[in-house]
Amino acid sequence: MTLPGPGGRFEGHVVSIRSVALVLAVVVAAIGCAEGGPPIDEDRFVDVQVELHLIEARPGTDTDRVELRTRVLTEHGVDEHQLEAATRYYADNLDDYVAVYERIVDRLTEERVRLGASG
Repeated sequence: MTLPGPGGRFEGHVVSIRSVALVLAVVVAAIGCAEGGPPIDEDRFVDVQVELHLIEARPGTDTDRVELRTRVLTEHGVDEHQLEAATRYYADNLDDYVAVYERIVDRLTEERVRLGASG
C-alpha cells in the first residue's frame, strides 16, 4: 500500500479494503479454530465447577437445581456449550484435568470447613 500523493490520491498499486478485510477474517477464523487451551479460563472453570458441585449437594428439587445451574453459568458468563467444551478439553488433557480437580476439591474442602461441616 502506498501513501496518498499530494493530491490526496493513492498512487501505484493499492491494497483494497476488501482484500485487507478478507485476510483479517481468515486470520481471525484460524485463531478461533486453533487448539490452544480450554474455551474458558481455568480459574473460571474452577469457580463454576465448585458452585455446580455445591448445588448438587443441596437438598431441593431438580427444577431448583436447573434454575441455580443456569444462574451460576450466567453469573460467570459461561453457557452450557462452553462448559461442555471445557470439560471435553480437560478430559482430553488428563494431567490438566487432575490439576484442575485438585483445585476444585481444595475449594470444596475449604467451603466445608468454612461452613463447619464434618467428615
